Amino acid sequence: MTLSASTAVDRYAAAEGQILFPYTFKILDATHLKIYENETEVTTGFSVSGVGSDTGGNVTYSTAPRAVGAAAVTITCKRALPLDQPDDLPSQRSASFGLMVYAALSAL
Repeated sequence: MTLSASTAVDRYAAAEGQILFPYTFKILDATHLKIYENETEVTTGFSVSGVGSDTGGNVTYSTAPRAVGAAAVTITCKRALPLDQPDDLPSQRSASFGLMVYAALSAL
């Protein structure tokens, strides 16, 4: 069986006034997407769409990260899954065991 690698990082040189930055990978929760301006993580001033979509979505800034005439800014969209195991798997005899395992592995 072949496992395919997926790209979980998108980088953009922000144009003056640009507010829309696509990400091209699946995330299961908006908190699984980290946004960086140059090397600094930002947590406010944007919204995330496309959560759960296999093809990704968009990060939309409320104000462009690079104003007209400002210095260049690199925007990085990076998938960052939590490292904990939040699922409490039932006994293997449970009718829902297969579904729970499938859902947990789908997050990888």
